[in-house]
Amino acid sequence: MALSAHEISGLRLLEPKMLNEPYILFFDIFAVDESLKDEHFIEKSKFDNAFYNIAKLSSPKKEWKSRKIELVKISSEMIHYAQKANFLVYDHPHIASIQKEELIEFGGLLKFIKKSHDKLIRWAIFYIINKSDNSFSNLDVKEILKDFKINKLNDKIYKVLEESGRLGLDYDYIDDDNVQIKTDKKSKLLINTLLEPLHFLSRRSPDQLYHEILDLLDEGSYSNQEIELTLSVNKSQVSKTMRRLKEEKLIIHSSFGEKGSEFFTTNCKRCPFGTDEASCRKKSINSLLFHFSKKLDLHMKPSDFDKFSNQTLLAVDRVFRVPKEQHRGIEEEKNALYDLIFTEVMTRLAVELQEGKNEAVKIINKIKNQPFEIFSSGFSSGAAEGMLFTTELIQKSLEGILSKKEQDKFIKSVAREYNKIFKNEKLALK
Repeated sequence: MALSAHEISGLRLLEPKMLNEPYILFFDIFAVDESLKDEHFIEKSKFDNAFYNIAKLSSPKKEWKSRKIELVKISSEMIHYAQKANFLVYDHPHIASIQKEELIEFGGLLKFIKKSHDKLIRWAIFYIINKSDNSFSNLDVKEILKDFKINKLNDKIYKVLEESGRLGLDYDYIDDDNVQIKTDKKSKLLINTLLEPLHFLSRRSPDQLYHEILDLLDEGSYSNQEIELTLSVNKSQVSKTMRRLKEEKLIIHSSFGEKGSEFFTTNCKRCPFGTDEASCRKKSINSLLFHFSKKLDLHMKPSDFDKFSNQTLLAVDRVFRVPKEQHRGIEEEKNALYDLIFTEVMTRLAVELQEGKNEAVKIINKIKNQPFEIFSSGFSSGAAEGMLFTTELIQKSLEGILSKKEQDKFIKSVAREYNKIFKNEKLALK
């Protein structure tokens, strides 16, 4: 179920501090106070008393018991916002036309948002750009969400924007900390791209799966079976969604696999995200430049990506975007298997090289022709072997210059430096 007009207005007008008590209790009044449930015309003083009572009872330390004047001010503030969001009408001294069910549902939505950093950030951005000229800074979001402990906030802001951009949100980074939203803040597109994940999902809806599959296929070619495994969804749901995507001509056949399996990818000529190829490519490259710079301290140029396709860039970008904790168990098993294979190959290669056999060249060429995952998973084995080789080389170069005891001392100091660098990767020399 999509967000209602009342909910969108509420999110536009209220800031995230309303998730804290006593503000959030405002939305519970009609669900808790029996005396107000059937009333549609209430004196404000009676409403203020109800708000005071619920705040007083909700606090185990009774911190609001002696602060009634402050609570009445907060009640007045909340009534003002609720009227602007069309939840009620306030004509002193009475409150009328109260949308009780909508108020209770909106309170539930706010509590749902509070459980997720992603949702908090989306709300904060939406609130800020509606108060400004469609721009915001990371510091603005940090200030709005100062009551909530969110680690790596800048990275999470970037992730929210990147995901919203994939759905059609138009934005640009003015610099590392300032963002300009180009999509009209009053448009449905902004609501659909930035706020869509805020609504309740009791199960995976067809529309949600539709977008998840599109996102996946936009990063490369997948078969139905691979989609089932990657997204943990059943066969019939995938088949129905894929049929719909083919009918809408948003995906195209890319290749055949073993046993006749078919692979599909997004149709760039009819982009499902409403983006032209040049804009899509620019966003992909900007995303990778950001990840390489922030996470690897590697500063690259846009031209470094010239020979790679959009979908290759998107697939690599996904590796950086998806948090480690979200990787499926099957991915961990695959990586362990790749590591086993590559360790055996590297061991054989080391023997061949040591014996000076031409077979080593054949092994290297075979490795280069393997899928990327198998080729790249040899890094840990290669790094460990490289460290051992380096220490042997140092030892040989020091023969005749230092005594055996001095040699051992020097090599141990080198090993300690390696251990410092690679201790997090579990590659430390024994």
